[in-house]
Amino acid sequence: MDSLYLQSFAQIDAKGFRLNGKTLLPYHSTDFLKKIYQQQKLQYPKFHKMDTLCQMGLLASEIILKEDNLIESIESHEIALLFANAQSSLQSDQTHILNFSENQASPANFVYTLPNIVLGEICIRHKLYSETNFYIFENFDIEKLLKQATILLSTTQHKMCLLGWIDSIEEKPNCHLFLLNKTGTVQATKKHLQALI
Repeated sequence: MDSLYLQSFAQIDAKGFRLNGKTLLPYHSTDFLKKIYQQQKLQYPKFHKMDTLCQMGLLASEIILKEDNLIESIESHEIALLFANAQSSLQSDQTHILNFSENQASPANFVYTLPNIVLGEICIRHKLYSETNFYIFENFDIEKLLKQATILLSTTQHKMCLLGWIDSIEEKPNCHLFLLNKTGTVQATKKHLQALI
């Protein structure tokens, strides 16, 4: 397989919450992720206990997977997840260190001190049993992620790949997720995906 195709994409950043380039909710600096949750009428109480990274990942993946009832039309092992960021789980790490230094360390916070927890939360929510990888890159290296997605989709049972960059610094969201498919009309190239960010 030489090419992957872009099926849809979601973004949560300083420009707002967007699906396929269309703004669903403009950015608000206060409780932005909670406002998205309310707007989308999600019923997932666990959301309120999650760290920022997990909340972003859940919201962006939710809107993509709800598109055309995708999650209902595929098998639970057919979507691979490949995410990356530069900060790992720094925000949760700092909270945990602060709580620990004050003798108030909590398992509820500790669980989010690994960035791949966001992948687990998405898989739990949608009952996915598929390949998941979380990489730490200095910058959003679309080319490396596209190569990995191409390998996965050409050598495994996966039919799609949810790929993207998800980072949070000082509660500022920076999430760009792309659903790639083996077939389609819009080729997913590094240049094209970078232009969408």
